[in-house]
Amino acid sequence: MREVETRGVAASTEPGWAFIADAVSSGDHVGVRSLANVIDSAAFLTAASGVTLAAEMALDETYRSLLMRRHAVPEGEKHWHALAWSSSSTVPKVFDGGSGRWGATVKAGGGSLGADISLNADWTASLAVSGATTDTKSTGNVSRIRGEATSAVVTAMVIRRFSSSELTLAASAGRSQLEATQRVNKHILHTEPEIESGALSAIWQGGCSLGRFSFDPYVMAGVRSAKLKKGEINDNRVETGVAGTGFVNSTGRRLWAEAEAGAGLSAEFSLFGADITPRALLGVRAAAGDREWKVKSCLNGAAACDEAVFASVPKVSGRAALGVNIARRDRVPVMTGGFLGFGARQDGDKTEPRAWMLDLAVSYERGSDSQKSKGVSLVFRQLF
Repeated sequence: MREVETRGVAASTEPGWAFIADAVSSGDHVGVRSLANVIDSAAFLTAASGVTLAAEMALDETYRSLLMRRHAVPEGEKHWHALAWSSSSTVPKVFDGGSGRWGATVKAGGGSLGADISLNADWTASLAVSGATTDTKSTGNVSRIRGEATSAVVTAMVIRRFSSSELTLAASAGRSQLEATQRVNKHILHTEPEIESGALSAIWQGGCSLGRFSFDPYVMAGVRSAKLKKGEINDNRVETGVAGTGFVNSTGRRLWAEAEAGAGLSAEFSLFGADITPRALLGVRAAAGDREWKVKSCLNGAAACDEAVFASVPKVSGRAALGVNIARRDRVPVMTGGFLGFGARQDGDKTEPRAWMLDLAVSYERGSDSQKSKGVSLVFRQLF
């Protein structure tokens, strides 16, 4: 709001205007550059808080976790799966302007529940419903901002299985409810925006046997989109109780492309009838297009507006992961009769397949803007 900062707003009591007036007269800043940070962090609260960045990071981790696992199942089988993950991230630069940059710390977690259904010998269909939450705190040269987000996502996939590889085509749609609060200069600023997101992706995962070891390359590419909605920022002047919409944030629809390539190395051995597969993975991802949030903020009901850019998707990032996969497949007798399993008897010589899989992994990722994330994930899949 740099045009407004130079105007005579000291007498204004309207939300937004009153915040700027109090910021100018507060004396808790040093120079125009510091004042700019005080005003920018409030006027662009939807993105300045880091909640938009955090919500996208959570959506990305959920989506990527779903795509990176193997989906194909034997012909005629149906498997349900559950996925859970947790991560912590440090983002040094959410914004760089005014008297300096500020960033955010993000704690996030999520889960998915879905099914993989064989269509025939070559094709499998998969559907998953996912949710994620984030908790965000600002860091650096900015008045403390707290934020949180809750996201829901639906992902549909079709998988083509080949002799030693599989190709997955995926489409995803999600919505995130965000919330951020800042207390500064006896004002409480609060916003509850939403993000609508979507993704179309393809991933090829291969495998090459090297004796007891396996070399598993992968290539993934896709297009992502995001749109911010309901960007009103409420300004509550604590001393007078005057409250209302002070600023309104808006953005265009972002559209960007991502590509990732990497490889894993694994070894397999058997223990107590289960196949144990420890593995290591390295990958590099690049993004191009509308990687950042370009936000326009206007004083509510006025023509005074300003624009700023906030971090979102890093241009390049590298990822390393270590994990172990535990799987078992055998046949068990078919049982009939009884109640809740009690008193059941074997139905002749009939048997049926039994299969389950447990996958555990820890990961570390670093982006070109010095973003750092570490996380842990768990996937369980079972025949039903």
